[in-house]
Amino acid sequence: MAAVPPAPGETQGTLDPRRKTLAAAVAGILQEAGFLAFEKAALGTLTEMLQSCECRAAQVTLTVMHCCCSDTGEGTARLGTTA
Repeated sequence: MAAVPPAPGETQGTLDPRRKTLAAAVAGILQEAGFLAFEKAALGTLTEMLQSCECRAAQVTLTVMHCCCSDTGEGTARLGTTA
């Protein structure tokens, strides 16, 4: 599997473990899709794109949960809690 590139401003020793895992997953997907090699910059860009989508999905989820709880009078929504 290809080495995970550090984000701008990061060194290999300070790489966020979640980003490293996400980059490894992206590299695996690229290999499954038939890419035998890819540039580190391309892997970094795809990782950033996926991380951005993931963050946006979390924001939307929290917004929807907040709206639903506000409408029913249940108070503030907390991620990972059950009723």
